[in-house]
Amino acid sequence: MKKRLLKITPSNPPGAAERFLRFFLRTEDRDQRLGDFSEIFNEIAASEGERTARRWYWGHVLRSSPGLIMNSMYWGVAMIKNYLLIAWRQVKRQKVYALVNTAGLAFGMAAFILMALYVNHEVSFDGFHAQGDRIQRVIRRWEQSQDQAEMIIGGTPAPLVPTMIKEFPEVADGARVGEVDGTFRVEDRTFSAHGLFADEGFFRLFAFVLLRGERATVLKDSYSLVVTRSLAVKLFGKDDPMGKTVSFSQRMNEYRSGSRNARYDLIITGVAADPPGNSHLQFGFLVSLATVPSAFGPPTILENWGRSNYYSYVLLHPGVQPKDLLPRLAAYSPRFRGRDAAKYILQPLKNIHWEPVMDDIPGNARNDRKLMLILSTVAFLILAIAGINAMNLAVARFSKRTKEIGLRKVVGARKSQLVAQFLGESLVFSMISAGAALGLAALALPLFNGLVDRSIRLGPSVSPSVVLIILGMVVFSGLFSGIYPAFFLSSLRTAATVKGATESRKGGVGLRNTLVVVQFALSVFLLSGMLVVAEQLRFVRVKDVGYNRENVVVMPLRDDLARKNGGLIKAELLRDPRIQAVSGSEFIPLERNDVDNIAYRNAAGGIDSFTAYVANNGKDFFDVFKLRLVQGRNFSPEFPTDEKSAVIVNEAVVRKAGWADPVGKVIGGQGRNLRVIGVVADFNQSSLHDNIDPMMFLLAPDEYAYLSVRIRPGDPRDVLALLKRTIEQYSPNFPFEFYFQDDYFNAKYKDDERFGKAFGAAAALAILIAGLGVFGLVSYATERRTREIAVRKVLGASPGRIVRLLSREYVVLAIPACAVAWPAAWVFMTKWLQSFAFRTPIRFWVFGFSGLVVAALALATAGLKSARAARLNPAERLRFE
Repeated sequence: MKKRLLKITPSNPPGAAERFLRFFLRTEDRDQRLGDFSEIFNEIAASEGERTARRWYWGHVLRSSPGLIMNSMYWGVAMIKNYLLIAWRQVKRQKVYALVNTAGLAFGMAAFILMALYVNHEVSFDGFHAQGDRIQRVIRRWEQSQDQAEMIIGGTPAPLVPTMIKEFPEVADGARVGEVDGTFRVEDRTFSAHGLFADEGFFRLFAFVLLRGERATVLKDSYSLVVTRSLAVKLFGKDDPMGKTVSFSQRMNEYRSGSRNARYDLIITGVAADPPGNSHLQFGFLVSLATVPSAFGPPTILENWGRSNYYSYVLLHPGVQPKDLLPRLAAYSPRFRGRDAAKYILQPLKNIHWEPVMDDIPGNARNDRKLMLILSTVAFLILAIAGINAMNLAVARFSKRTKEIGLRKVVGARKSQLVAQFLGESLVFSMISAGAALGLAALALPLFNGLVDRSIRLGPSVSPSVVLIILGMVVFSGLFSGIYPAFFLSSLRTAATVKGATESRKGGVGLRNTLVVVQFALSVFLLSGMLVVAEQLRFVRVKDVGYNRENVVVMPLRDDLARKNGGLIKAELLRDPRIQAVSGSEFIPLERNDVDNIAYRNAAGGIDSFTAYVANNGKDFFDVFKLRLVQGRNFSPEFPTDEKSAVIVNEAVVRKAGWADPVGKVIGGQGRNLRVIGVVADFNQSSLHDNIDPMMFLLAPDEYAYLSVRIRPGDPRDVLALLKRTIEQYSPNFPFEFYFQDDYFNAKYKDDERFGKAFGAAAALAILIAGLGVFGLVSYATERRTREIAVRKVLGASPGRIVRLLSREYVVLAIPACAVAWPAAWVFMTKWLQSFAFRTPIRFWVFGFSGLVVAALALATAGLKSARAARLNPAERLRFE
């Protein structure tokens, strides 16, 4: 009988199951076991069918999977343990390299961590409100002429929100907020605090934590008061504040709403948690808005469309887009605005922190997205410099490990295993550096908070997003600094590495030099930027802004009695010889406050108009600030009509109107005809960021919101004591307040100073990290060239010659670095300076100085290490070799 042969037709095992096995099987027996599985699979498929074979294959895989997974985990942990052990041995064997590498990365990471905390804090502003995506603030846009920028104003009339809730079906709810400052009296103790008027919708819209009281009714009734926990502790200590009555007196603001030297009893109906630092609404207490008509104003004050004293928030129904309201809101604007020429627009809650608004709510710590982007980029550059530093040092020292690599290849190590090993070592260094960076960031955080004017914390409560960013930084730094050395070292030929040869030496040197150039270029760029900012700030301090701000004290008058007796206060102060001049103003002096249209007759006989700022001041105002009259006269008691019909304009008004002889011209403004009696020289009304705009000055009576006093130079303490005694006679319920005009002027450039300090700190860090890198590279070079140095000394080379030999290659690298950094710094700082209407030119010495600093750093760092190597005994070096 003829034997029948079994014909086997090859089939493919299940792909997913085969991939599972391939992934978990050890490399050395993977191919053999997969081949055995495939052979059995084909036999079963031939005899019992492919479906049965597939069931067998999957069943075997599932039965084997626990053991395979455990085996893979065991060897994976063993491999990681081996990599960590090798990395630790490298740290102990090469202490200088490890210290330099870790220090450089730690400094870069610390800067990045601080910036991550700052960015997270800023982007989280007002993000804690549950309905925040539906809340819009109503603001006003004042459209200007073509040559004047539009103004965005935060204040709105009190009736706006109730009207919108009633007449706009898109609006679900709303709340009004107003500024209120004052003093609380409990028994014989007095406490000053900043708070807000708020209506009953406040806690319906906003998610501020209310610790005591009912959210729906806590601000409903007149004379209701909600205090924050910190203010409650100040007022009552550990006692329960609920239901207690406190005496309150409101400080009068610029609009003359506030104290009439009266005190009002407020009942505490709630206690709120202190508002978080990332809220644009900051308050120590809330007074119900229903209190205003009965206590702080006439009964119809909340129905007045003529005063824009409040900030209006509306809650839109779900699904409503703000753009759906804008056409109707614009159409309603003429009705809503009353005598106000501005139009109403909507501002999303999330944008309030970022968008500049005039007359904005106090306590809103605004920021600039562009500035934050710049600072974030600088922090990332610092981290990149640190990563480049670590990469450069790793590449520079690869020749020390070529024999190790060769032996590993001989015993069967694959390229992927070598890459994993070296990347693992790099990640170990990155994790060690991250630990040091967290310590450095914690130490530097108080200084950093002062720089950015925030209260940022680093601790267990840090945001999860910041934790993820820090973890990403560790991985990025480890991979960025180790990826090139890992692939470069693992690609060397086995025979060459066993002999200790270093292939592609020129390529390695070229890469190191390129990385050093990049480090130097970033250092030159940051240092140049810092010097340009410093020059501009120096220019701001020394530029003649058109008035004398030295020795001028400005005092807000906080109640009605003090304002009505402004003339008596002035006369009493002028009796003291240390006081040279006194004058009042309706608003903060020299600032852009009120605006109005100037109507005038043009050369063709027609009527033209443009917008100008309005200042209501006393007749001695120009003497206090030493403003210079270039034409005409000042206000004078010899002309009784000055108070009602005279106006003084600045030169910008004259240029705008095109007048050749302005004195005697009649203009329309403030609801009446005014005759120009004088022209004052232009002065900077705001900061040097802005152009000088048209401005007119009117003579106001002696009832002022601010009193400005010019004192004689010298120690101001005795004069301030005199001012305090005098003001407190007429304002007994409020603490004495004052500021020096030069301090007020300097505060306008606080953000610019922060920017300059940030650039300076970044430049210092970049230079420090670059210096560490050069130190490490020179340390490696002297170690690698030990025999060469010894031979040169034996042949008569002086220590100075050896120092120049080892140092010059790093100093020369500053030349291409400057060639790259200078144009970039020129372009970037030119754009930054464009934010100033008045600015200093960029001077060439800035770039030369920055290049010399970096070159000197390279020379000093390299020379220090080279000089030490050049002083060693050549006999010991040669014997060691």
